[in-house]
Formats: sequence, structure tokens, C-alpha cells
Amino acid sequence: MFSSTASSSSDVPTYDFEENAHKWKKVFTASIEKMLVHVHPSLNAKDDALDYLEGLMLRLLAALCAPPAPHTVQEVEERVLCIFPNPINRWAIGDAQAAVEKTKKKSPLMLPSERIHPLLKDALQSKIDMQVTVYTLAIIEYISVDILRLAGIYVKDINSEEVTMSDIRTAMCADQ
Repeated sequence: MFSSTASSSSDVPTYDFEENAHKWKKVFTASIEKMLVHVHPSLNAKDDALDYLEGLMLRLLAALCAPPAPHTVQEVEERVLCIFPNPINRWAIGDAQAAVEKTKKKSPLMLPSERIHPLLKDALQSKIDMQVTVYTLAIIEYISVDILRLAGIYVKDINSEEVTMSDIRTAMCADQ
């Protein structure tokens, strides 16, 4: 589900996130842990939860970068509007726009945009503006934080202190 296999009229090969998963392995893990501490300081995450959420983040990245590759913030925004329901899409877009504005001073993201930007350039096989990377990552971070917030509430409700993959799945399914 990581792959983007639609072919264009010029038959340019598309980037397969699943095939290149080794390049992305653990890129998001430390940031996921920071996000969890941010929303639920008293909780920890098991490795299966970290791996599962990283996989979800990569699937979202693949969807946002599917052919034709986005080259502007507006193109990413259009995809967000198509992928997510209201009001989540509007909230994510608001956070992403704020992140791009704040990036002019210092990156407000927990995700490592400086590390991911070259990987994304390679994935899209073209130049990509750092603002597009920051915007895309801000969307992914917003959704990830929301997932961790929901999972943390669920874990606290069941009197546990550790988030598992099963907890994330349950919390996502239970959320309307």
C-alpha cells in the first residue's frame, strides 16, 4: 500500500515506497516518541506501536506524493482536501500553513525535515522546495499527533501505561 504505481504518459517509473522501505526505516521513530511525550507525557510506546505508526506515516506520505508528484504547497493542499474528511482536512491544512510560516525562523516540526527532504527529492526524482516538504510533513505530523492523542486516551482509559499497535488500531476504529 506504500506504492505509487500509476504510470504517466511518458512512462517515467514511479517511486515505490514499499520497495524502498529500508531507506525510510526508523526515520520517523524518534519523532513519534517526541510526539507521544508531547501529547501524553506519562505514556510510553512499544516497538510494535512505533513501527505501525511509522508505516501509517509512510502510507500517507506515499498518498500525498503519488503521481503526478506535487511541486507546490497548493498541490499538496488539494490532495489533503481529497484524502481527509472535513473538518480534519481543514485543521491539518491550518497547522501546515502555520508550520510553513514559522519555518522562516526555525522549523516548528518534530519530524526531521532536514533529514527527510533529500529522501523526498530522491523519491520524487525532481527538485522539491523545502516549503513543500515542510508542508507535507506538517500534515503527516498533525495526523500522527491526533492518532497518538486518541490512542493515549484509550490506553489511559484501560489503565495501562504503554501504547501498543493494537491500542492504536482500536482507538482509530473507535474514533468517529
